[in-house]
Formats: sequence, structure tokens, C-alpha cells
Amino acid sequence: MWNLLNRKWVPICSFVLSTVMLIVSVYLYTTEHINNYINNNTFGQNIFNVLCVFFMVLSLIIFVFSINLLMLKKYILNNGYIDKYTPPENESVSSDIDITAINQDDNMQHSTISDPLPSHDKDISSITNKLSYKRDALTSLYEFSTFEQVISDKLSNIRPSTNEKHAFLLIDIDDFHLFNESHGTYFSDTLLISFANQLTRNLKDSDMASYIHDNKFAIFLSNVKSDRYIEHITNCINNTFLSINLGNAVPKLTCSIGITIAHKREIDFATLLKEADLALYTAKITGKNKVIYFFEELQETYTKYDTKYLSYSTRPLYSLPLMDSSRIIYSIINLFSDSNNLEISFNLALTLIGSVFNLDLISIYELTEDERYIDTKFSWCSDTFLKHSTTIEKVPMHDYDNFTLYNNLSKDMFSTNAFQDLNLPASSFKYAFTDAQTKCLFQRKISIADEFQGVIIMSSSHTYDDWEGEISTSLTLLGAILANNIEKLRTQQHMQHMIEVDNLTGANNMKAFTTLGSTLISAHPNKNYVIVYFDVDRFTLFNEQRGYTSGDYILKEITKILQCRLTPYETFCRIVDDKFIVLSEYNNHEDFLARLRDFKQQIYNITDSDNNCMKVNISAGISTIDSADNISHIIDEANTARRSIKNKHNIGYAFFNESMKSHQLKLKSLEDVMEDALNNDEFCLYLQPKYNVDEKKVCGAEALVRWNRPGIGLVPPDEFIPIFEENSFIINIDYYIFDKVCELLRSLLDEGKNPVPISVNFSRLHLNNTKILTKLKDNLEKYNLTPDYIEIEITESALADNDSYMYSILNEIHRLGFKLAMDDFGTGMSSLNSLRKLPFDILKLDKDFFHKDHITKREQIVIRNIVRLGKELAMTIVSEGIETKEQISFLKNIKCPIIQGYFFSKPLPKQEFLAKYF
Repeated sequence: MWNLLNRKWVPICSFVLSTVMLIVSVYLYTTEHINNYINNNTFGQNIFNVLCVFFMVLSLIIFVFSINLLMLKKYILNNGYIDKYTPPENESVSSDIDITAINQDDNMQHSTISDPLPSHDKDISSITNKLSYKRDALTSLYEFSTFEQVISDKLSNIRPSTNEKHAFLLIDIDDFHLFNESHGTYFSDTLLISFANQLTRNLKDSDMASYIHDNKFAIFLSNVKSDRYIEHITNCINNTFLSINLGNAVPKLTCSIGITIAHKREIDFATLLKEADLALYTAKITGKNKVIYFFEELQETYTKYDTKYLSYSTRPLYSLPLMDSSRIIYSIINLFSDSNNLEISFNLALTLIGSVFNLDLISIYELTEDERYIDTKFSWCSDTFLKHSTTIEKVPMHDYDNFTLYNNLSKDMFSTNAFQDLNLPASSFKYAFTDAQTKCLFQRKISIADEFQGVIIMSSSHTYDDWEGEISTSLTLLGAILANNIEKLRTQQHMQHMIEVDNLTGANNMKAFTTLGSTLISAHPNKNYVIVYFDVDRFTLFNEQRGYTSGDYILKEITKILQCRLTPYETFCRIVDDKFIVLSEYNNHEDFLARLRDFKQQIYNITDSDNNCMKVNISAGISTIDSADNISHIIDEANTARRSIKNKHNIGYAFFNESMKSHQLKLKSLEDVMEDALNNDEFCLYLQPKYNVDEKKVCGAEALVRWNRPGIGLVPPDEFIPIFEENSFIINIDYYIFDKVCELLRSLLDEGKNPVPISVNFSRLHLNNTKILTKLKDNLEKYNLTPDYIEIEITESALADNDSYMYSILNEIHRLGFKLAMDDFGTGMSSLNSLRKLPFDILKLDKDFFHKDHITKREQIVIRNIVRLGKELAMTIVSEGIETKEQISFLKNIKCPIIQGYFFSKPLPKQEFLAKYF
């Protein structure tokens, strides 16, 4: 077929023939003489008309056919499918076919494919078939089979006597399978496309690159004049990976390279491949991210050759597209649709677009919340742009308006290939792009709900004739994809913000801190870190004295101080209430302590709205980090150190040490067994009687919990109750003891005995929801009890938050008929306020009022007036911690006869209590 096309006379003769036939047909059809001759013969006239029309149609068909032949031949020659080469008459025609193809960078790529058939037997179909399989569908690099064939032919012509030097490189992207698993196939494929595009830019026309499969590439460097060229190529490959911006959260990609040299020796392709593969394997097992040259000793080292041989097969994921821009658009769409991290997708997308279209700059700007600036959201720059200009990060809107070309045309997009000829007002944009020698510029507006939200700008210092044609069309489509995903990213970030950010202060929460902290530690293995766990001393006092607005203000100011004082390599979070955690660099002990003291002083100097120093002190626990894997464990250690100094005056901070570690292990051991202990009834009900010294009889009891561990014995309450308060297991314990008390009361009533009221302690955690109301009512119904025999004790400190919801729960408990008792009255600052708001029936004076053998006159005045206040409020007063006769004598004198303490009885096991008093 091609021989027919290659004869110039074929299309020319067909063109002449069709023209003559058309003229004759028209002439015969319109000649007056013929029409008159057959005028009286209708049948003959019709036959003649049909014949004329037939010849006219046939001539048109031949005419169109000749035109198509000429256009087809011109298309094949112009598009590089076959060279326009005619050998001289005396030159023999080679049996090789010289194929010229256009790669994705518009560079001409030449190769010679040997064909055993004579040239006159070749046709256009055989040539196009060879072209279709010689390029990989994903990367547009040579398929490995074609690569092997061409290199084998070249190697067969090399003689040891010649001084030709060639290099064979195998490239393997390190840990690419993990990247693929984390981010998906489309994401990984886009990265491979980007790498392939940038790789081909650095090769000579005589060099050849092939995509093997997965994460492996091969390069043949032909006629290497200097080893510096090989070094240059390896540096370019490594820099290519470094230039692919995947965001801070993703480690930089690296690659391993194995190289072998073909110089002054006969060698075939299989041997060259094996040597490069062995060098690559050595690079992989010695730490990766290395370049290893093959040498004979490697062959001896790996006698068994235990490498995993590469699977040299192609992996076409897409059919070969009609044009590169379509493939890029398709890849970018899949990149975003398959991504679980849009920020990384944007960085990779910009890298791919910039490399494919040979751009200098792509920037995505977003409007700031105050709408005064546009701020850089994402940016990609070529080396050329960086050499001539500086990137623009934040620009005032009025400055940007001077550069907004599409607004002048009432469009959302603007494109030009003659930027230097535009008459623009002065702006930072204009100067930056002028300095970068920009010739082609593309702008696209980002709108959400028809509101301006930002702009995408792309530029190049190269001149393209079709910039405002095909390229501009492709960039418009790509810009639309980017703009749509900006809105998607905003929604994703807003949702992430809600999940990971503390609503009050804007600081990270614990979840975000753990993730970011682990990432920072892993990304900077040469840095030393510590965890600082701190809270505000007497924070509830600020809330009580100044109100919750003041407390919130302190938390916000602490957050601002941390944001200003920490480096980019550090982070922090607010956990809950006034508790914060900081991941801090720890260069040396003295420098760290100096920073800590400065930080404490900054917090101490926080001023209120009247510029008065609020004197905010903190207590901090510190623990060093040895790896990112155990950050949660280190947080626990720092918290243990903080608790060790809590309420100890003027200490301020403590480092976690081995003694604390043993204590923490003990606490952890308790937490590990607490569920089983509850199920196995290891927690026991103890009762401490209340005694009326006037009536000389027991008038009540307080239910207490003890933990009797098998093989260990009784665990002191102060060793497990604070832990259960922190992990909320105290809720289970309180309900367990309440159930045991109800069971005891039911048993006494069934025996016909008259039980005394028993008070049951409930943690403040119960007051956060209405579940306690359901539990109280259910137990009364279960044991057929009235609430007269049960008192609900709440510690004064539990009421310090002044929570209206908590107060409403207590009021509901009181309406159910239960008596309310305020325990430890006098330990906090909210006592009187709680008495004013809540209908307490019983007031229990804290044992700290009676901590000495002798009660001072001042203490007597305070106690006497509290008792009088309680009586005026119709409350029963109980004095706790009574241990001496002097204390009893004083209480009798002030008409406060009910006591509870070791003077009368220590807490007793249930059976001992029953045996003694019932």
C-alpha cells in the first residue's frame, strides 16, 4: 500500500481523471444539442440523465479519493511516523526501518528496528503496529521489549577494539509498594508519569529510557564521553524525586540505582541486565537511596544470586490515548478521585502539570478570611523560575486586582502568549513575572457559589504558538479540576478541623497531637524531644473568683503563648480543662530549663482586661522520648511526673524518674486487673458508723470501698480511687457499692430490724448525665426500698465548676426523696455558693478542721459559725475525722453531737459492722 502511496503519479492522475470526467458529464448534461435530439424520447432522455449523474458522482468520488491520498501522505510524513527519505538511485535500500516518533515533550526520538522483510513488502499498517507497541501506555517511555531489542542490536555492533562507552542503569523507587498501599493506584501512577516526564528531559536523543513495571525503570546511556555525564544523570534522577512535593506529612521519596558499564568488551543485553540488577540489589540491601556500580567482586559475593529477579513485563493501565494532554487530564482526575490526602494530591498534580507542559510556575491562591489578601495555598516552581524571580506568597487584594486580566474581559479565564506586550498597571505580580521573563500566562478564577475565592496562575518563559489553542484548552480543563477540588479540600479541612481542633482555644486536640507528634519525631531522627504535660494551679479558683469567662481567657492566652514560642519542629495540644501537652525540642538540659522558666514566666504575667497581672502558675511533668512509637506511653510518664508535684508549693516542674516509673507500673497493674476484680467481687463494702455523742448511739454510717486483692491483701483507697477517677472506672465502683448498700438495707428490713441511714459517695462524673437518676430509681424498685434510708454524698470539690446542669441533676435526686450530703465542707471556695443554690440536708465538716489535737480560738469561731449556719438552714451537721476527747468536748458545747472518726470506730467490713451494731 505504501508503495502505491509513494508514487506521485497515482494521486495526480486520479485528480486529473476525476476533473475531466466531471467536466464532460456536466457538459453533456447541459448541451442544448443533445437535449433537442432526445426531446421527443422521454425514455432515452431519462437513461441519458441517469448516466450523466452517475459519471458526475463517480468523478467526485475519484476526486475526493485523490485529495485524501495526498493528505494522508502529508500527515504521515509531518507527524513523524516515517521519515521523508528517498535513497539515491545507486544506493541500496536497507531492510531496516528508521522510525521517528514524538514523545510527550515534543522531542524527536529516533530508533532503528531491524526488519527481515524487503522494503518493497512493507506497508503502512506494519509500521503503525510497531509504533503502537513500542511506547508504554502509562509513562510513554519505551516498552521493555522494544528497549531490549534496540539495545541488543546496538550491543551486537560494539567491538572491544572500539572506544565506545555505554552505561546501563536500573532504577528502583524505594518502598514504593508502601506508598501505593497508602495512597492508591491512581496516585502512584500519577507519580510515575511525573517522574517519567522529568526523566526524559535530562537524556540525550541517543539515550533510551524504559518503564519496566511497578517501580522500576531502565536507562541506556549511549556513547558516554565522560563519567561526569553518568553522575549528572544520577543526580538528576535523585533531584527529580526531591522536587516532587508530597507535603510535610509524607517522607520524601528516594530511589536506588544499579549501574554497569559496557566498555571494551563484548557483552549481550542479558549480561548487562544481570550486572545492573546485581548492583541495584546491593544498593537496596545496604540501606537504599544509593548508587552502586557493578564490579566483579559483587558476582563473587552473591554466588547464589539471591536477588528477586525483576518481572520484565508491562503493566498497561490505560489504552494509549490520542494525545498527551488527554492522558494527563485523565490521570489528574483519577489522582483526586482516588486520593485520601488532597493536599498531597495537589502537590503531585502541580508537579505533573508543570513538567508535562514545560511551565515555570503554577500557583493556587486563596482569599483570606478577612478578604484583604490572597494567600498561596499551593505552589510549584521550576528551577528556571527560581533563578529569575521570587515566589509571591501573600498579596493585598488591590495589588492583585491590578494583575487580574480576566476581570478586564468579563471572563473567568485569561490566556496570552505575549505577556511582555501587555500594558499592565504596576503590581508585585507584574514585576515577578517580568523578572522571570514570562512569555505565556494563564489565569483562572476560583469561585464557590459564584463568590470569588481565589485564582490559579500558570506561566512559562517559553514561547508556544498553540498556547492560546490546544494548550490553553488543556489548562482550562485542568484548572477546572483544580478549582473543584479546592472546594472539596476546604470541606475536608473544615471537617478535619472539627475533629482535630479544640473549639475553645483553636489548639490541636489529643488525637491530632499524637499523629502530628509522631510524624515530627519520625521526620527528624537527629533531634531530641521531650513531652511536657502541664496544668494550671488552682484553676477552679480562677473560675470561682473571676467567672468562667476569665478561666477561658487564661486558656486562650496560654495557647497564644505556645503558638508564638514553639518552633516549626514542635507542637502542642489542649487535652481537657486546663491540661496541655507540649512536644518540645531538647537540645541540652540547661537550654531546655531556660526555655521552660521563660515559658512559665510568660504565663505567670498574663494580664486581665484591666492590665492587672493574673499570676497564673503551672505544674509541669516532663519525660524524654526515645522513639515515635511510644509517644502515648511518654505522655503517661509526663502526667505521672506532673501528679507527683501537684499541690506542692513552689516546685513547678518535675522530670519523670525511675521511682515514678515503678509507681506508674503499679498503677498500670491496677488498671489491668480492675475489670476482673469487679467481676470477681474483690471490691468490698466497708462501713464507718456515725455516732451521736448526746444520745450515745449509732445514728448512721458511711459506705466505703476497699479492694481485697487475692495474694496481696487490702489495697489502700488512695492508691486506686484517684486512678479510677481519672479513667472513669469510679462510676462502676460507685454503682457497685450503691447496689451492695441497697442489698444490705433490704436484708435488714427482711429480718425485721431497723436499719440506720447509710450515705453513699458518688463522683462528680455521675452528674454529667441523667443515667444516675435511672440507676437510683431502678435500685429502689429492685430492692423495694424507700429513699429514706439512703443519703447521697457529693464532695464539695465536685461542685467547684458551678455547672448549672450538674445542679439540675442534684435537684432531681433530691426530688426523688434522697437526702443530699455535702462532704468535705470547707476544703474549697464554692461551699457557700453551693449551699445557697442546692437543698443539702447534711453538712459534713472536713477532717482538716480537726487535724490537730488542740483547736485554736480562731478555728473554734469558724466551726461554731458554720454549725450555726447549718442549723439555720435546717441541716444536720456531721464532724469527720474526730480522734480526741478535746474535739468531742468542743463539739458537744456548740451543740454539734454527731461525729464520725477513729475515736469512735474505724471503717469496718460489712459482717463486722452488722455483728457489732445489729
